[in-house]
Amino acid sequence: MSQLGEALGERYRVEDPIGQGGMATVYRAEDLRHSRPVALKVLRAELTFGSGSERFDREIRLTARLQHPNILPVFDSGQAAGLLWYTMPLVEGESLRQRLDRDRRIPLDEAIRLTCEVAEALDYAHAQSIVHRDIKPENILLSRGHALVADFGIARAFTPTRTERHLTIAGLSVGTPAYMSPEQASGEETLDGRSDLFALACVFYEMLAGAPPHEGTTPQALLIRRITERAARLSTKVSVPEQVDQAVERALAIAPGDRFGTATAFAAALTGAADGPAGKPSLVVVPFEDLSAGHAEEYFTDGLTEEIITSLSQIRCLRVISRASAMRLKGTPKTAPEIARELGVRYLLTGTVRRGGNHLRVGAQLVDAPNDEQLWAERYDGTCGEVFEIQDRIAAAITGQLRLTLTAEESRRMLARPIQSFRAYEFYLRARQEASRFTPLGVERAMQLLEQGLAVVGPNELIYGAMGFACITSMEAGIGDPEVLLPRIQELAAKIVELNPYSAHAWVLRGAVHYRRGDIQEAVDPLKRALAADPTNIDALLLLTNSYLLYGATAEAKPLAKRLIEADPLTALNHSMLAWIETLEGGMGAGLESLRRAGAMDPSNPLVRLFLGTQLLCAEQAEEAAHELRQLAEDRSHPGISAVAAFLGAAHRGEASAAHTILASDLQPAIGRIEYLSRIVAIGWVILREFDEAVRWVRRAVQHGFLNYPMMSAENQVFSALRGHPAYEELLREVKVKYDAFRP
Repeated sequence: MSQLGEALGERYRVEDPIGQGGMATVYRAEDLRHSRPVALKVLRAELTFGSGSERFDREIRLTARLQHPNILPVFDSGQAAGLLWYTMPLVEGESLRQRLDRDRRIPLDEAIRLTCEVAEALDYAHAQSIVHRDIKPENILLSRGHALVADFGIARAFTPTRTERHLTIAGLSVGTPAYMSPEQASGEETLDGRSDLFALACVFYEMLAGAPPHEGTTPQALLIRRITERAARLSTKVSVPEQVDQAVERALAIAPGDRFGTATAFAAALTGAADGPAGKPSLVVVPFEDLSAGHAEEYFTDGLTEEIITSLSQIRCLRVISRASAMRLKGTPKTAPEIARELGVRYLLTGTVRRGGNHLRVGAQLVDAPNDEQLWAERYDGTCGEVFEIQDRIAAAITGQLRLTLTAEESRRMLARPIQSFRAYEFYLRARQEASRFTPLGVERAMQLLEQGLAVVGPNELIYGAMGFACITSMEAGIGDPEVLLPRIQELAAKIVELNPYSAHAWVLRGAVHYRRGDIQEAVDPLKRALAADPTNIDALLLLTNSYLLYGATAEAKPLAKRLIEADPLTALNHSMLAWIETLEGGMGAGLESLRRAGAMDPSNPLVRLFLGTQLLCAEQAEEAAHELRQLAEDRSHPGISAVAAFLGAAHRGEASAAHTILASDLQPAIGRIEYLSRIVAIGWVILREFDEAVRWVRRAVQHGFLNYPMMSAENQVFSALRGHPAYEELLREVKVKYDAFRP
């Protein structure tokens, strides 16, 4: 191992072994480049023989693309000192095998919850044609009470093909007999997700019964029983509800066609629920109504709504619609069944707030939305300083009404009070309201309020995070100088880490800094870590989706965009991500319908309107494009975006002189620092046939992260007119190198 340590010495410091299995040894190591602990998995030397190393490289590249909160990601991989290796996050916790060795059995509700989480991970991978092939307790890690599936693709990398069967390494077990599906046990090469489903059912069986469904004196005897005998019903080993017994029996069917079609269908059958992914109950917190005199406490009422959403979002077995989408329901005349259909949820939490002086009265109601039936209602009276306790009591009442089982970590996070002082909390709530105005004055006012909050409460993770996102908002609106704001964001992230090294806020801000500097590869890892800490973090989902799209990596972006829209279905910008994917796959104009829906969802969103106007122009729908761009150009509340709309309108009319004048303004440096604005300006120059200018602006976009080689080189995309231009071809070659090196 000293040779491996020497070979990896510039990248990793290899420390003590922390685990060993049939195929590999796991070491604790330090990633020297990123100053972080990792798990270094070193495969047995025999596995480099034949085509093993080539298959390992191919499979590890595929599985490294998997981004899911219940999948342990792959950081890095390679071959050194004749050994294959890869690195993963060092998980604080234990494996399911260690838990079973200690406790033997796991309570039914916890076993179902863990199975649902693994099922979601498997279905996500299966949708990308990746089958695990070795689901077992050793490959399910438990971190803070939740399941993480490890070692995707490793079993496939070393499964011998028919022509290689005679080369099978002595002593190497590919797949584990106690959990192997009948078709895998019989040597079939082509396996689908139903094979993993069988293995998951075996794991679930063992969690309840204390042993797998099939046992044998030798691996060979066990495999023969697996192929020829049905497993004993779970109910013969332990008392379980009938629906659980039937679900397990079906999942363990010998013929794949007799099983559930997907792992999440199995999970849903275990729960007996059908109102959310993997049987999750689903809920939206409708903005509480301000009943105070003159509606003067709107900011406070909205803040209370947002904090309840944040609290309930800590529960992994509950799907909660995000703050952004929930706030769009403010004052809606829609009925509960209408809201439920629109958002795909089962429950609504509604309420009222009345504040007079220091007195506070909050009413809350839980509604079974499809039936428009009130399930629970309560009124809370107290002082304003007791608002945190009231929030906690409402959240606790909801978990009780929905009969949710929380882990200790979830309970701790729900009860955490990120701002102890009510006065500082008020400053924070007012700042959130100001920043949401998306105007220079609003951002400036938000920063002033947050500074006042810090003066009251001292160093605070939530306030530092809000300051960082106010800086990001300023850049997004084209009203802040990134040269000033990016170092500030980095400084705020560092302050958060001092307070909480595992904060999702810090990882998102770090990812955002890299993203805004155009260093997209470096942005990916912190954004992944943010999602590992907080799988429902909308900012991380949006930035990571964007990061992949900047490289044209639609396979990675699609599932993230789906999660984004599922969590935040009423935010127009999220639907524009889907439009971009459609454009990359189908050419300019392919995403128009999605953009029109996004525009109708939020007609005031300047970015969505700019994207729509650009696509309309490229799709030669001149009249509609001119209308969108003209309206946006006249809206002076977003100077950079308005200037680009005016420029694009001038380009569409063929007014080259006017186009040059617009870009000669003081706004040009700010526009040139934003990737998507630079890219849209380049499109305008293509329309004007001024190709030198177009290439110059494409280069600006590339400098700020646009490395989408497929889009830049495709014949059906907007920059195809630049092909053959010497400077553009040189730029394409530069982008191709970075594109090929990208590791999602």
